[in-house]
Amino acid sequence: MSKRYSKQFLKFLQRTPTQYHVVCELKKMLLDSGFVELKEKERYSDLLEKGKSYFLTRSGKSIVAFSIGGDFDPKNGFSIISSHTDSPGLRVKPVSKKESQGSAQIAVSTYGGGLWFTWFDRDLTIAGKVLVRKSSKVSQHLIHIKKPILNIPNLAVHLHNNVNRKGFKPNFENNFIPVISTKISSIVLKKLKKKIKTNNKPENGNNNSDLNNNEEEGKDINNLINQDNIKTKENSSNNTNNNNSENIQNETKTNNNPENENNYSKSNRKEEEGKIFDKLTNQNNNEKNENSSNKNNNNEITQSETKTNNNLEGENNNSDSNSNEKEKIKDNLTKKDKKKTCNGKKNNKNKKNTSLNNTHHPILLMAISHELNIEQKSIIDFDLSVVPSQSAKIGGFLSDILYSDRLDNLVSVYTSIVSLIEANDTSLKTEKNTRVAVCFDNEEIGSETLSGANSTFLKNILKTITYRFIKNEKKKIQNEIFDISLRNSYLLSADVAHAVHPNYTSYHEKRHQCKINRGIVISNHSKRNTTTELISRYIIQTIANNHKIRTQLSMNKNGKSGGSTLGPKLSTQLGITSSDIGIPIWGMHSIRETAGITDLFNLKKTCVAFYQEYYNILQTIEEID
Repeated sequence: MSKRYSKQFLKFLQRTPTQYHVVCELKKMLLDSGFVELKEKERYSDLLEKGKSYFLTRSGKSIVAFSIGGDFDPKNGFSIISSHTDSPGLRVKPVSKKESQGSAQIAVSTYGGGLWFTWFDRDLTIAGKVLVRKSSKVSQHLIHIKKPILNIPNLAVHLHNNVNRKGFKPNFENNFIPVISTKISSIVLKKLKKKIKTNNKPENGNNNSDLNNNEEEGKDINNLINQDNIKTKENSSNNTNNNNSENIQNETKTNNNPENENNYSKSNRKEEEGKIFDKLTNQNNNEKNENSSNKNNNNEITQSETKTNNNLEGENNNSDSNSNEKEKIKDNLTKKDKKKTCNGKKNNKNKKNTSLNNTHHPILLMAISHELNIEQKSIIDFDLSVVPSQSAKIGGFLSDILYSDRLDNLVSVYTSIVSLIEANDTSLKTEKNTRVAVCFDNEEIGSETLSGANSTFLKNILKTITYRFIKNEKKKIQNEIFDISLRNSYLLSADVAHAVHPNYTSYHEKRHQCKINRGIVISNHSKRNTTTELISRYIIQTIANNHKIRTQLSMNKNGKSGGSTLGPKLSTQLGITSSDIGIPIWGMHSIRETAGITDLFNLKKTCVAFYQEYYNILQTIEEID
């Protein structure tokens, strides 16, 4: 059972390289299980029914799913499991284009508190969300390039003699920049783009061309470079390849499409002529037809870019008084056209993409457009992360270990949603409270964001559920019932914990050493970095005992903070009893973390039991006098 569940989790990991992909995949799982999607921007309280399940998302990076018990009473409260969708990693900067010593690079910023030295010499790629213009609409596309296209190379030990003695201390602004390609001339880029555009078109609407074909694509690039005899030198690149990256898309489009010689007149020139000619003729020439002639129209000047290059001679005007001035205007505009064309700044259809050409390397833009099978000029902007391309694996001689990035905290994200779905199969009709799974973004950077735990996202939903089932009560009474509901609620803050390291045992408190595959962890912290207290520990321990699930108690050595979770934030914000649980892992915040598959399965069993049994256990606890 544990291996089968772990393999299901591995498939989830493969499809979810970023928070955007995580929420998208969770939505599919919930919809397939009969959950109904609601929208924050729409009134949804009247849609809520007892015995039904729903979910909402925010910013495409956070999600709240809930199942309302068939016997739900607002005063009974909520059983909640919280987790977070984000992990430490690298984000592509808004201006990422960089070239150094013949290499094209992508500037990144660090996100969260990662073990950054583990990112060197790794096969990396990009994933995230891209905004694409389609006619007058803006669509959102998720992207995940499976091929390793990036790498952060290390400095050889021969050049860094003291690294093993004094430690590895890179400058994260200067030494932590991924390389996407060796620098190739603009001519080669043009040919490569043309090849991608003409030879790799998808058949029958499917994107059959794939960046995963490493060898063939490498041969194509090498052949193009060999055909191009231009020798690029760093010191002379300003003169020979000045427009290599910034204007490559405009150059390629201009060379391959003669019609683009007139693109400038279709926008700026069209507007400029219209304003000047309006003054001469005292008319508004806002409607212009490119395919009509001007033979019978003395007051309207139309554009004819698609027929000839900068052709204004076809305009017939019988007014002798204006002809000389129009000729001057035509000459001036033609000169402006030529000047802009020579400077490589012609304002054509690629105008919407100009800023991206200036801020991101053309190879990156080319990779995005190729992966999404879209025209490069349609890319508006994007939010990309640099992620490892190495797949998650089950390892160890007994196949008892799980290796992957982002186990912190996709272990808890996946488990909470699966547990909510599974718990509903048998007991939702008789449930007296409401079950909730919430997955927030930005936990690794403090949660102070729109989609973070300190937002109003969860509280607003809980309040809406409570108010929906309070009838004929004044607002003051509604608020009181909502407060009562929260005091009867329980939060299970699910996050990973530190497993005792066999090579660094001295870093762990001797009496609280948690081992991989020896049970789930109930986290304790005297300074309340986690939220487990007497009553909350009793509740979760009782649930585990009822199902013969092994537990371990964790606590850090004095003087070591050990990190925090969502528990303290949500418990404080909502005034709700809380406990922190999770599974122990090695290498937390490394690019490659390690966990036990038995622990993963036991965490799911615990969460399912929590949803089904919490309310009944709460009734057995007497109030303090």
